[in-house]
Amino acid sequence: MEYLTTFLWGFVSFLSPCMLPMLPIYLSYFSKEHAGRARTFALSISFVAGFSVVFCSLGLFVGSLGALLSEFHKIVETVGGIIIILLGFNALGLFHLPHGKGKHFSPKITGSVSAFLFGVVFSISHIPCVGAFLGTALTTAGISGSMSASVLLLLSYSLGMGVPFLICALVFERLEPFIEKMKKTYRGVSLFCGVFFIFLGIMMATGLLHKILHV
Repeated sequence: MEYLTTFLWGFVSFLSPCMLPMLPIYLSYFSKEHAGRARTFALSISFVAGFSVVFCSLGLFVGSLGALLSEFHKIVETVGGIIIILLGFNALGLFHLPHGKGKHFSPKITGSVSAFLFGVVFSISHIPCVGAFLGTALTTAGISGSMSASVLLLLSYSLGMGVPFLICALVFERLEPFIEKMKKTYRGVSLFCGVFFIFLGIMMATGLLHKILHV
C-alpha cells in the first residue's frame, strides 16, 4: 500500500502546474539534435535515472535516520504535516514560495551522461515545486524504520514521475495540443491541489495518514 501511494505521489507531481507545461521543452532537449524516437527515448531514460538517483539518495539519507525518526515519528509527522499545510496555502495563493519558475535553462544534451546530469539538476531545482508530495514520501520513508524500505519508497515515487515521462517521450509529437488544453485548467488544478495539500497535511499531522497506510 505504501509503495502504491508514493507511486501516486510521483504521478501527481508529474501533473503539477510547474512540471507538465515544461514537458515539451524538456523532451525537445532530447530530440532536437538526434532524429529518431528510439534516441529520444534512450536519452529520456537517462534523464529519469538522474532524478531517480537524487530522490533515492534522499530516501537513503532519511532511511539512515530511520531508527531516530521512527522513535519520534509523531513529531516527524506533525512537522511534516504543518509544512504540507503551508504548501497548500501557497498553492491557494495565500502566500508565495520561491520555486525557480522562469529560471529554466537550455542544456546541450549530447548523450546519456549529459541527459543524466540534466535529470540531477532537474530534481534539485524542482524540489520546492513538488515539495508537498515528495515531503509526504520522505516522511513515510522516515518512519518506515528501514533503509531499504526508504530507498524503495522513493524509487516508487521516482517511477511515478518517470514512467509517464517515458510514455510521453514515445508520443512526443502529439503532446503539445493536449498540454495547451491542460493549461486552461491549471488554476482549478492549483486550487484543488491547495485544498488537497491542506487536507493531507492535517491527516499527517494528526497521525491518521500513518494509520491508513499501515492498515
